[in-house]
Amino acid sequence: NNYKAIAMTLKAWLFQNLTDIYGDIPYKQALRGYSDYLLQPRFDTQQAIYQDLIKQLDEANALYDDKKALTLGADILYNADNAANATTIATNITKWKKFTNSLRLRVLMRVEGKYPQAPQLIQEMLADPVKYPLMTNLNDGASLKYTGTTPLINPFSTYRDNDFSGNRGMGEFFINKLNSWEDPRLGIWCSQVGGIYAGVPSGYSEIESEEVRGKPSSRLNIGLKNSSQLGSIMQYAEVEFLLAEAALRGYITDNPEDHYKKGVTASLSYWGATVPADFFDRNGVKFDGSLEQIMTQKYFSL
Repeated sequence: NNYKAIAMTLKAWLFQNLTDIYGDIPYKQALRGYSDYLLQPRFDTQQAIYQDLIKQLDEANALYDDKKALTLGADILYNADNAANATTIATNITKWKKFTNSLRLRVLMRVEGKYPQAPQLIQEMLADPVKYPLMTNLNDGASLKYTGTTPLINPFSTYRDNDFSGNRGMGEFFINKLNSWEDPRLGIWCSQVGGIYAGVPSGYSEIESEEVRGKPSSRLNIGLKNSSQLGSIMQYAEVEFLLAEAALRGYITDNPEDHYKKGVTASLSYWGATVPADFFDRNGVKFDGSLEQIMTQKYFSL
């Protein structure tokens, strides 16, 4: 049952990505090319897919048994197959359960304004953290950690530097925001050009393209080619931003500012940056109670 719950979770994550990108996709009849030779599966609506993802993740949550290790091995996210004792087994299986529920919260919050049952389901989830535990710290995040040993090698590590970042200027909005906040993630993510961080404007016309191309701009930091952090599936920071939004919308009575600060802190910590002592007093970072600010920081954390 633990393996089944994990499979259902990862399948839900993959199909959520697919329907977010393409809209209506084959879903109910998908993946049956071998068993039924169904090579032309029908398309399902994005609405129907999202509703089923919510249901599937709820069923997966109920399947977990934190008293049983993953005896078949191969848990490369949470190491629940290498548990030495009952306490460790319970902790690691619970991390999978937290991932399942955090993903379900993501899906529910995506459709809270479109799916009539979503608000009630969100409130039920957040009112019962024992039944529906969520990620509560960095170690709960779902990441495929690149160790540098085959097969866990950052797929960008063999790229030539120019292929990795040479023709990809960083966006002006992205750079300007981080510059204005004096954000310590800036140097981790981006390179300097002429001693400063500079971005490329978005949405320029074809006529302006030559001029834009001629302007020096920051690129992706070459160090990211060998970073262990790029195999991110879902992080604790995102959960805190989801909770900040839920609090702002009245689904929980928590203070949205508390979750906002935890989300920002978690994102900086994930990338190995230290949170400056005055960070939450800075213009643009200091909480102003708006959904836009929560979403802006969520954008950067992703």
